[in-house]
Amino acid sequence: MKTKFTSNIARLRKAKGLSQQKLAELSGLTRRQIAYYENEANTNLIDNLNAIAKAMGVSLADLIEIKNGNKQQNDLLQIDSRAVGKIKKLLSLSKSSRYSIYNMIDAFYQKNKNE
Repeated sequence: MKTKFTSNIARLRKAKGLSQQKLAELSGLTRRQIAYYENEANTNLIDNLNAIAKAMGVSLADLIEIKNGNKQQNDLLQIDSRAVGKIKKLLSLSKSSRYSIYNMIDAFYQKNKNE
């Protein structure tokens, strides 16, 4: 069953210029496992974990305890879906409208930071 999860594995692998074999070597899996995850993986577990995380108001990364020394990447994992939706809407605006909103956000942040 092809899902967003399975499509993402293939898309990200290709974007990094990796073959299934190379990804298998780097991840300690077999090429056959990589192919399975890209094409046939049953993602019920992932869907269920996502539903549990959403019900508790935590990220999937929190639920499965993804650890990474890269603070910026960890911060990005914490962005909730509502914020992402708003950012997508913002990006659909004209450049001048986005610039105005960025200035408002910066001013709001500075005002609250100083309080």
